[in-house]
Amino acid sequence: MLKKALKLPGLIILIAGFWLGFMPDAESAADDFNGDGRADLAVYTVASGKWFVQALSGAAVVWDKWLGEAAVKMSIPVSGDYDGDRTSDLAVYSLSERKWYIKTLSGNDIPNPKEFPQELPMGEYVPVPGDYDGDKASDPALYELNTGKWYIYSLAKKRKVLWGVNWGFKGGIPVPGDYNRDGVDDLAIYQESTGSWYIVNISGGKVAGWIISAPGKLGGPRKKAVSGDFDGDGYSDLAVYDVDTGRWFIYSIPTNKAIAWYRPWGFKGAVPVSGNYDGIDGDDLAVYDLKNGKWYIQSLSGTNILWNRAWGGKGMA
Repeated sequence: MLKKALKLPGLIILIAGFWLGFMPDAESAADDFNGDGRADLAVYTVASGKWFVQALSGAAVVWDKWLGEAAVKMSIPVSGDYDGDRTSDLAVYSLSERKWYIKTLSGNDIPNPKEFPQELPMGEYVPVPGDYDGDKASDPALYELNTGKWYIYSLAKKRKVLWGVNWGFKGGIPVPGDYNRDGVDDLAIYQESTGSWYIVNISGGKVAGWIISAPGKLGGPRKKAVSGDFDGDGYSDLAVYDVDTGRWFIYSIPTNKAIAWYRPWGFKGAVPVSGNYDGIDGDDLAVYDLKNGKWYIQSLSGTNILWNRAWGGKGMA
């Protein structure tokens, strides 16, 4: 599974914040920009469109690099490995233009597919990039919030992967990930009001079968979905973060067991930015303080990886 994650892991949740109406001065993301196999601390300043990326060692990977700003109307960060070179690229998605702007760290532009927005019906779209065809590269993808339809395009193959496929509903939050360890990201929906999960895998450009039905239950009001593989078994786990208490609830699908339950790592005002920051098995518990731009990271085994590191916050750019 590619981390926008969100996947950009973590980034999915921060982008969800945009959907819900807040736009802090700086957004953060978990991605590997220098190719060392570890997630870096990445901050995107909304007002200026500038990126600042720091390795865990403290070395600057990207400093004051532009891609975004107000000229790209309502641009939000969607970093990922779009060219398949195993390092993350700078990318933003324009909510108003419904276009992708992608630049590699070497300075090459990756063109926006004409299908965005020419072949999109009117709607309220949010970006959900991931590896939906198993080619080890991030695919530009959109989820329409009112209809629950997905629109996914492969840059490498220059063709649609899925287009207008319905898997979702109004109020559902997309949390794509590789939940069955087949090397392809799956379509996953989290319903915060009930804590329900609905996940299907895709194959050959079609919805192929259930991974979780009935539906799966984990979460509830004020518990935000987090994408990640926290035990390092290759499967994305069901995970939520309680924004009021800073506690994590993580459940393994293949073992049907809790990986972490009521685990404290966070506080009110902090948002989850999970990623593999130490390069060791599995994603780590990580939070970013929106108020002062400080990072706090702990491994699932309980080792503190980073504490109170300032990288971001108001006035970054």
